[in-house]
Amino acid sequence: MKKPYKPSQCKGDKSLFTGNVVLRMPAYEERMELLCDAELLDLADEEGQTKGDKKKQLKSMLQLVKASYAFYEKVEIKRRSDSKEYKKLDDLRFNSECAEILQDVAMYLINGGGSTVEGKL
Repeated sequence: MKKPYKPSQCKGDKSLFTGNVVLRMPAYEERMELLCDAELLDLADEEGQTKGDKKKQLKSMLQLVKASYAFYEKVEIKRRSDSKEYKKLDDLRFNSECAEILQDVAMYLINGGGSTVEGKL
């Protein structure tokens, strides 16, 4: 199932970006594999707050973001300041301003399209 998603960095009148991405939503087992591969379950306490050292958190996020690349179908993001367009995943990957977009999309995917990780386990 394909679904458009507007990253939080594209929402609101004062956001740096506008637009959305179209994603192939992961099946249940794909979401569970993403969680396990990124070791995110080991980084949260019972209240869902992150724990552990920053290096491990960063490594887990990197693993998750890289795994999320397989789910991108289309990119339609535009930077507000100069109307620069990002039309493919590599446009986002090779621009440091877009790092938070990549992280936001990855978290959206493991949350199954909007619900929280804790509520799904």
